[in-house]
Amino acid sequence: MFSRGSTWMVGRTTWKVTHRSTDDPYDGSRQDHVSNGIVITLECIETFSRLQRKIGLIAEQAITVEDYLPFTQEGDDIHEAWYPLLKYEFGTFQNTRSCDVTEIGIKSQVWAKFEGITNFNTIPAPGILRNANKDKIQYSEGKVTSFAHRMSFFALDVRPSNYDESKSANKGWVNIGPYLFAVLGNSPVDVYSFIRVEHPERKQFEYRLRPFNSAIL
Repeated sequence: MFSRGSTWMVGRTTWKVTHRSTDDPYDGSRQDHVSNGIVITLECIETFSRLQRKIGLIAEQAITVEDYLPFTQEGDDIHEAWYPLLKYEFGTFQNTRSCDVTEIGIKSQVWAKFEGITNFNTIPAPGILRNANKDKIQYSEGKVTSFAHRMSFFALDVRPSNYDESKSANKGWVNIGPYLFAVLGNSPVDVYSFIRVEHPERKQFEYRLRPFNSAIL
């Protein structure tokens, strides 16, 4: 985790790990890692919003002071669902020649699995459990393994092919919005879908699929 060169998304910003104080993985059982930790240097490489260009940091007291309750005072809220870290990769591709329409095929497999969780349908009502407890009767709840729906969101960005990234702060990328796209699934089966983009003019474009983290939704 946090290896050199890896990229991370925090809120509406992306970061790259440029330096680590050690290349050894963090080991909580080692006293030197517990006391000194690992210093990781991140470089901001892109922002996706002109208005929201900030990230939140946990107050030091939340870690060092036992009875400190963070985010309970006015102005102490770090906002944006506490800025979870998201390890990400972009999917980029471009037209091989000038054209009027681009169709993007997407193969996805998105799902969640609950394994060995309690089957609550097998648990008697509270009154029955109370009487059974008095009679010293024991119940064993059933277990169930099942799949559940999961959804993964992403945005679609576009720019002219062979764009000179030094010309703009955002490397020329423009979001095809205000829409978000999503893939939905509930089993380990490949699902196929597509996005059709009509060009404003006959031209070559480059596209980027950008993941959307849960903090922004």
